[in-house]
Amino acid sequence: MDASYQEALGRSATYEYLSLAFLYPVSGMVERLRNGGARLAEVGDRLDWPDVASAAQSVLDKLRPFDDDGLEKEYAEVFGHAVSADCAPYEAEYGQAHVFQKSQTLADLGTFYRAFGVGLNASMKDRLDHISVEMEFMHLLTLKEAYAIRGAHGADKVTLCRDAQQAFLVNHLSNWITEFASRLARKAGSDSPYGGVEEMLQTHMKREFARFSLNAASVRAVPSADQLEEQPAECGDDGAPVLMTQEVMKR
Repeated sequence: MDASYQEALGRSATYEYLSLAFLYPVSGMVERLRNGGARLAEVGDRLDWPDVASAAQSVLDKLRPFDDDGLEKEYAEVFGHAVSADCAPYEAEYGQAHVFQKSQTLADLGTFYRAFGVGLNASMKDRLDHISVEMEFMHLLTLKEAYAIRGAHGADKVTLCRDAQQAFLVNHLSNWITEFASRLARKAGSDSPYGGVEEMLQTHMKREFARFSLNAASVRAVPSADQLEEQPAECGDDGAPVLMTQEVMKR
């Protein structure tokens, strides 16, 4: 099988797992994280991505003492019950002090999502800029790339998918994800499953930024915690709508 196809699938699987890991824990979440982590470790081994395999194993190791109730408590401890200045999992809480800026970010995200025929799952009841939603959108774009490669839909469709990924990284994820990961590392600590998830996030996003030649200059400055306030869908599929998140995860 084409190496580019396998690589796109591996990237998609990593984004999918990160999207799942940052969701608020519900019944069965620990089992899903364990099963998904084991599969992702296998993906890392198969693609010779030892850093991904190691990060996946780290999450699995830290999950051992947790059941669903324990993970829910840990999630609340790390992220809070309301938007926390310490470790907010929302893009618009970083470097966007004014309501207008936040509104523009949410509007732009909505435009991205609609362009690919997706919207927020009504059961999630959260914001478009939640990290789980942004991770799942990248999962969708990389999955479309793999579909376009496998189906031999032409170089133009593959390029469309990759251009969309790069645009989303430049306009959204590169602007906040590094700072979020740093805050998550401090807040969660080394023994928390979310410390393992942070390791995976850092590992994966560094690889993604390098893939598209993005560097530290691409990431805008963000304030410290105490300064924070409390394209078309045809790039490889049939254009069928998808709801985020997490119906894709259940397939």
